[in-house]
Amino acid sequence: MIEIKFSNKFKSDYKNLKKQGFDDDLLIDFLEHLKLVDKISLPVIYKNHSLKGDYKGFFDCHLKSDCVVIYRINNNIVELARIGSHSKIFKKY
Repeated sequence: MIEIKFSNKFKSDYKNLKKQGFDDDLLIDFLEHLKLVDKISLPVIYKNHSLKGDYKGFFDCHLKSDCVVIYRINNNIVELARIGSHSKIFKKY
């Protein structure tokens, strides 16, 4: 069984998104798919891909056009690291 853990940064990002009217259903649907990831791969709509650099070992999935979730899976534990826009998550300063 998959266990889902939320980093403190993810919790902060999520709280900020909620203030902007973020649709919880997008995240809930994604998490439901992640629970099945050992049985099936994620749907193409999420544009799932591995990351490099500071996020090496993590994956990037698109919940909508400019809202991504950064996560990794280790030993049936899904760690959700970040959620938000590309510009916010990947800014270099």
